[in-house]
Amino acid sequence: MRALTYIILTLLLVGCGSETIQIPEQSEIQEINICQGRHDCNIGKSMINDQYIIKKALQETLKHSQSWQTEPEMALTTGWLTYPTPTDTVAFKGRDNNTLLVLWFGSGWIGTWQIKEGKHVKFFKRVSAEEVKSLRLTLSMKNP
Repeated sequence: MRALTYIILTLLLVGCGSETIQIPEQSEIQEINICQGRHDCNIGKSMINDQYIIKKALQETLKHSQSWQTEPEMALTTGWLTYPTPTDTVAFKGRDNNTLLVLWFGSGWIGTWQIKEGKHVKFFKRVSAEEVKSLRLTLSMKNP
């Protein structure tokens, strides 16, 4: 019975961490909004519109474009019942205030959403404290 359970879990986890998220081109980004907590940006909001910093932020983000998991995959590999609340949110905005990329920062993870097959799908990635620190430093964010 244990062997069968192991085989089933292994098959379920084979595809985990195989998603690649789309990173917008620098020319598409007008500004980056940073806020505490969820993406509604009610508190602690700041904005970056310096193209040099936007370029650096995109380069740093591109390093993390692969090996993302869907919410169910992350639940299987971490035991999450639902994803935890982010400590900060970063929104890469294009023309007409369109959100082109969102990153959520949590303790040991980052998250985002992408449109797949016409639906908003949440993706998550476990990251080290150093990786989060590097992303936050590029965006001039304080570490929590």
